[in-house]
Amino acid sequence: MLLIIAALLAGQSATTTCQTHSGITTCDTRDTGIQPSVPPTDYSSRMAQIDTSGLDTLAANVRANKGRKARKKVGKLIAAGQCDEAVSVALNAGDLSLASQARSFCRR
Repeated sequence: MLLIIAALLAGQSATTTCQTHSGITTCDTRDTGIQPSVPPTDYSSRMAQIDTSGLDTLAANVRANKGRKARKKVGKLIAAGQCDEAVSVALNAGDLSLASQARSFCRR
């Protein structure tokens, strides 16, 4: 009986009663027919309500900042005569155009 009351207070829709006879424990789970007092949370509907309109702008700003940093570093490396490293930095930044420009400049 105590398990049934605890189940009702916890908002469970099923109860389990266990008994031990001769060292053997058996359990019986039964549906109480009572729905939990708190409906399950549907996180998918919450995700649909999140405003993501600014994420594209944020991502573009991050890419632009990364590009500026890469260009600045490549420029310093070229000025120091480290052309191979400059090309490598450009490629690691994913900027094929910058890598090509660095190669062309270094061939002069």
